Amino acid sequence: MKTIHKTVWFGSLVATGVFCLHILGTDVFAGENPGDWRPIYDLVMRWVNFLILAFILVKFGKAPLMNFLRGEQNRFESEMRRLEKEKEKAVEKVRKTQRMLHESNERFDKLKERIIAQGEKKKQAIIEEAKRESRQMIEEAG
Repeated sequence: MKTIHKTVWFGSLVATGVFCLHILGTDVFAGENPGDWRPIYDLVMRWVNFLILAFILVKFGKAPLMNFLRGEQNRFESEMRRLEKEKEKAVEKVRKTQRMLHESNERFDKLKERIIAQGEKKKQAIIEEAKRESRQMIEEAG
């Protein structure tokens, strides 16, 4: 609690100082001939403002930014796990389909062999029938 009180006190002190420099400094430096001090003053004030802004961002923005990045990392990891599971399922489906295709090809080959064997038997039966009929026709003719 003391740290927050000190931080608020320090922040309000810095903000008051910057406010006074910007508001009250314009009357003092509003002369006709500003001289060579103005570019140096502007450069110094840019650096002071930058350092104040950097301090505030680091002090108050570090924790929320880190929490955001951790949340994104966790979300990304869970998404990767989900995609890996989907990939495994898809690979298993492909393997199953390949097995079914291989079994189908084997059944097709067996069916083809059986049909060829039946065709050969039928062919032999037709040849035998033709020979028998030709003998019979020769006997009847002769």
